[in-house]
Amino acid sequence: MLIPEPHLPLGWQEPPPLIERVIGEVVAAAARAIVRALMEYQNGGAQPATTRHGGDLIAQLYSLRQSTIGYLDFDATARAHGKRVLRESYADVSDAALDELVSWPLDILAKVVRSQLH
Repeated sequence: MLIPEPHLPLGWQEPPPLIERVIGEVVAAAARAIVRALMEYQNGGAQPATTRHGGDLIAQLYSLRQSTIGYLDFDATARAHGKRVLRESYADVSDAALDELVSWPLDILAKVVRSQLH
């Protein structure tokens, strides 16, 4: 049985080393952007630059997801490595809170993916 080639960005012959770390970094950055937007919203409204940055990070996650189809379980990888990256910065935050933080960008990503299927 042939395994389909992953859809990788032009010029890549195989997934880059440490793709899991890259995915984790982008998930963590997206979670931070969501927290920043929520804080701004409570103080009068999210700034356009913040929402634009968050949107760019979700677009990066979408691209990473598409690039790793057939190579790895993106959702499980994003959750595990996003949580790991956040843990490096926030050692005193509970596992439940980290789970919640990584869920926010991944829930948005899931909506984007569903919208592309219809």
